[in-house]
Amino acid sequence: MMTKKEFMEMCEGEYGSVRDLDNIADFYEREKKFAAIMRELSRRLLESSISDVSTSDRRKKKRSAHLGK
Repeated sequence: MMTKKEFMEMCEGEYGSVRDLDNIADFYEREKKFAAIMRELSRRLLESSISDVSTSDRRKKKRSAHLGK
């Protein structure tokens, strides 16, 4: 599980990119770049939460059939 501090550090890393959007006059370009920044941040957040999942053996188990015995 990600801590609040780790989450905030990850978000603060993108703050400069979001602030730079103020320099873009074209709203369409601004929205497009904002979406790209948020998509990348979301990907990194998801990957960091997935990496904490245990890597136990999740393959399908074979069961022997005992028909009538």
